[in-house]
Amino acid sequence: MTKPAFHGQISEAELIALVARSLPKHCIPAMVDIRTESLPRNGVGKTVKSELKVELAKVWEDRKKGRAKL
Repeated sequence: MTKPAFHGQISEAELIALVARSLPKHCIPAMVDIRTESLPRNGVGKTVKSELKVELAKVWEDRKKGRAKL
């Protein structure tokens, strides 16, 4: 998730290129999900990883099928 002041200022490709300069090839992410909304949280405020995995799996499948923008 990006801070509101930075919305639209960096793309997924730019972010991956930035980290690729300092990471080995096997550590470079295949996908970055830039969000404007917050991560799914439970009542205590912890991130609900199971919901996040489902959301990201849908995004990954859409990108593989060419239905979502990068």
